[in-house]
Amino acid sequence: MARRGSRAMAFLCGVVVAAWLGDLAFVGPATGAAKGRAHGVARAAKNVNEQLAATGREGVSIGLVMNLKSATKQATSSFDNFMTALKAAGLTDTFNGEGPYTIFAPDDNAFRMQGVGADDMTPDVLKMHIFEGSMMNTDFKNQELATMGGPVKMKKGREYVKLNGVAIKRPNVEVSNGVIHVMDGVIMP
Repeated sequence: MARRGSRAMAFLCGVVVAAWLGDLAFVGPATGAAKGRAHGVARAAKNVNEQLAATGREGVSIGLVMNLKSATKQATSSFDNFMTALKAAGLTDTFNGEGPYTIFAPDDNAFRMQGVGADDMTPDVLKMHIFEGSMMNTDFKNQELATMGGPVKMKKGREYVKLNGVAIKRPNVEVSNGVIHVMDGVIMP
């Protein structure tokens, strides 16, 4: 009988701690902290460039990958092509600034599935992925979005949000100087 009560108390304590932490987004669990490795770094401590360049446990998780043997494995996005395009356009220094910026960033898988590379992203196409200001998923609606590269049509459906026909697959990755939304493809004019 005492065990059942202690489990309930542990559960309630966990709920209280979760409510107290609120909307803190952690990259990974703080497992291994006893061994001297702290992986529970808050994403908001990184700026846009640092988060896009992060890989492995520090990268952006896009959710469960069902075709893996274990359904608890998380897939992480890498943004090497997008970062290469940013460097070629000379925009990396911009994202070290204060912001806020909203970046609609296609991951490397989106480039591969669309059959394009970093060299296919002209500066004008790249700027279509950048909105000056902060835009969270609660701000998404059917509208014409004024990006740095010109107008982009945002279409909000029941289960999706698309920009010029390209879906957002992971919204609201908050960083210190804005927010990143992971795209399912490259936004084209």
